Amino acid sequence: MRVSWPDNILAHFVVVVGLISAVTPSPFVICDRRSTLSTPQPIEAQCNSTSQGNVLTPRREFGLSIDTFAALGDSYASGLGAGQVLDRTCRRYHHSYPYLINTDPRLGNGNGRRFEPLTCAGATIRDVVERQIPQLTTKFDVITITAGGNDVGFGKIVDTCIFGIGTNSCERTMAAGRAYINDVLPLSLDRLLRHLGTKITPDTGRIYITGYAKFFNPNTPQCNFVSVSLLGRKPLDHYHRQKYNDLIDLVNAEIKDAAERVGPRVTYVNYDPYFGHCNGRLCEVGINEPNVNRPRLLFFERGSRDVSIPNQDSGVVVLVKRRFEKITSLFRLPDSDLRVFHPRSTGQRIIADAIIAHMEQDKAKTMGFESTLLNHVYCPL
Repeated sequence: MRVSWPDNILAHFVVVVGLISAVTPSPFVICDRRSTLSTPQPIEAQCNSTSQGNVLTPRREFGLSIDTFAALGDSYASGLGAGQVLDRTCRRYHHSYPYLINTDPRLGNGNGRRFEPLTCAGATIRDVVERQIPQLTTKFDVITITAGGNDVGFGKIVDTCIFGIGTNSCERTMAAGRAYINDVLPLSLDRLLRHLGTKITPDTGRIYITGYAKFFNPNTPQCNFVSVSLLGRKPLDHYHRQKYNDLIDLVNAEIKDAAERVGPRVTYVNYDPYFGHCNGRLCEVGINEPNVNRPRLLFFERGSRDVSIPNQDSGVVVLVKRRFEKITSLFRLPDSDLRVFHPRSTGQRIIADAIIAHMEQDKAKTMGFESTLLNHVYCPL
């Protein structure tokens, strides 16, 4: 998220041929109206689970048919570092959640679907409004968006509080982020969603806006004396882990509130609980950090390798491929450095599955069903 926004961005369209034969989650199932569940259940939840004595029983499955799909946002949406690089300028990768969604068979036959990926690493909300949205060529059935982290200064906070880079203190940098969240972010999000609302299909178009995932399990003791900073002087103690997590929660709460202010055609997607459930954060129970390449880690750390998504690329031909190590930023840093604290490919898969679950739930509601969002977001490994 710390990459500067380049000038004169053009929309880059990358053709992906074929359908994935991924190990996809189970189909979305609507359980009967006796359910009183209103929040996502643990990932293993099935329709035979119970809540307050109400048995959930399968009703039917709902398919999607998406003809037009656009993806906007920052480096979390461009998938910085996840999979094969597709676009040098904006650092779009083929395991970013928009590309995973677009090639997912649950969206129906993708032949002929208009897919406009305009995500760009480093983008702020203003960049999305002024540079990305004007490039959209039609109205869309679905628009996905992740934005706000660069506005708040996530990159500066990571540099200052985790890596020990810069002259400002961690407390001062965090305070500036909180002030922005309280004073500016709500209005910026309202402006963003107001502009996006003019770009969706009348009556049926939907906007799916995501939050961000917390990096740390703040409660474990083994990280209190561990440092990943360049100078080794910033331990990942409980206090700092909790403060950073609290900042993510504040941003996510504002994004959720902004979506609710617009109404039912904007859906907030909170995938953060899944990262914790899958033990995908730093400092998880029983993990001695740094452990940069453990399979369940869902974020990149310094020195991490990406992880493959089981069977994800079987049958897929990506027409644009370049060597990962040769991609450099305006700061002459390789993407292998810039991607730190961004989701690995498996993390992007979780985000994609969470969004698709909401798409299917919204489809069920349009058909008159009082549906419960049953999780089909599975831990990838």
